[in-house]
Amino acid sequence: MFERSALQVAIVTASSKGIGRAIAEVLAEQGYAVVVTSRDEQYARQVAGEIEARGGRALGLAFSLENEADLEPLVERTVDAFGRLDVLVNNALAPHATTPPDKLSRQQIHSAFTANINHTFLLSTLAYPHLQRSRGSIVNIASVVVNRHLLGLPIYGVVKGAIVQMTKVLAAEWARDGIRVNAINPGFIRTEAFVKLGRDQAFIDRSYDYYKNYHALEKVGYPGDVAGVAAYLVSAAANMITGAVIDVDGGYSIRGLPLYSEANSPSPGV
Repeated sequence: MFERSALQVAIVTASSKGIGRAIAEVLAEQGYAVVVTSRDEQYARQVAGEIEARGGRALGLAFSLENEADLEPLVERTVDAFGRLDVLVNNALAPHATTPPDKLSRQQIHSAFTANINHTFLLSTLAYPHLQRSRGSIVNIASVVVNRHLLGLPIYGVVKGAIVQMTKVLAAEWARDGIRVNAINPGFIRTEAFVKLGRDQAFIDRSYDYYKNYHALEKVGYPGDVAGVAAYLVSAAANMITGAVIDVDGGYSIRGLPLYSEANSPSPGV
């Protein structure tokens, strides 16, 4: 399908929108051939087509993290198309991870952990021999909830905590092969997530206006804020960085709390 070349090649899972799309677009701008994935192949192909229209090289593929049968073909089709693999960005989040457990069946809870932890690990191991040959890298998209838990998201917190630990373990295991493995913890990033949940624009605006106060910088981020860090981590400029976990969170993780004072203490009897 494509002429094989020495161009570097990146897979970015769940990259038809949001953070994943921003990462795919930035990598394409930097000369990578990019594999765009979505559960719906038409969306992946659409984004890939837009990247190619701007002079980049891209391939759109259907991929669902919860479907184990999709893992190996994603790597195989990438290598068949471009001849190599240099970067894997594990951005996909399978369903139910952000749903309260009491709203889920036992099978759905099992699926949330299996897809988001087991399958992310398996995809990384499938990419390993190709990354070993190219001395490539992996970037895992985790979350700042691993630093400060957000109430109501227990499954998400456990999953993302596992992704951070996976990052450190694989970085240690694969350093001898020249493979670098790093992670990014985004804070509140303005994406289409609320739209997918059926929320109207007024609710979305109120939500982000509320959540920006969780950030010390008092603003929410945008997908490009995360994409720029991902592009740096896979670049030669970061050749000495592995096992790192970078917070792109506007200060969510380090936001200071006020000391006690008479001014901010409740009145007696309140």
